[in-house]
Order: sequence, then structure tokens, then C-alpha cells
Amino acid sequence: MLAPANNVRVLLTKILKKSPDGLWLEQTFSGPVQVTWNLHLDRSMYATIGPDDSAVFGNLEKSARSFILQLYYYPNNLEGTIESNQPTRLVFKAVSDTAESKELTIEVEWDGVWEEDRIKMKGHCKVAEIT
Repeated sequence: MLAPANNVRVLLTKILKKSPDGLWLEQTFSGPVQVTWNLHLDRSMYATIGPDDSAVFGNLEKSARSFILQLYYYPNNLEGTIESNQPTRLVFKAVSDTAESKELTIEVEWDGVWEEDRIKMKGHCKVAEIT
């Protein structure tokens, strides 16, 4: 049985954008910044979580022209969106009162095409863990 973790935060610690020459360049921002909890309106920012809880780092809406980061706040020097055809890597770390996770890197890439069908949409918006 897994014990719940107290005062957990999932933090966005780095953003890297792919340059035209293929290099990953770190974007500077006042961070780290906390991502939202699933159903965050019902939760404290510093949640007690169990193994079935999840954080939400972003979303893509039909009316939007970019992938939108889901953060509790946006520093002035943080662009809160990922534009189409702009591969971006996001680095996260979870912290609690008693522990800190290893970093998790996710790559997000969207070609700008919107599909109502989830299966078809997976061909246009790719989210993958980078190891």
C-alpha cells in the first residue's frame, strides 16, 4: 500500500525550444512555476495526493492557435503557450514535505491542425517523455 504524499507540488523547472539549427535552447523565466492539479478548482495548490492523482501541465483548445500551459501563475518573462510547429521540451519536478522526484522531460509538438476525433488528433499533437 502506498502512503499519500503531503504538500505536493509539480513544478515546471525548464523550458527548451528547438532552434532552426536543431539545438535545444533553454528559455529563461522566473521559475520554477507550479502546474495545476487535475480538477484544480477543488484542490489546494499544496495537495495531499495518492497514486491515482495527476497534475495537468497543458491543453489544446479548438479555438486556440497554440498549446496552452496550465500554471497557477505566469511570470512576466514566461511565454505561456507553445506555438504550432515549435517543438518544445518541458522539464518537471515533483516536490513534497519529505521528498523530491527526479526530473521528467516531456516534448510537445503540434502541427497546428485541429481534429475533433482524439485518435486523429494524436497524429497532430504529440506529447512524449524524453529519456
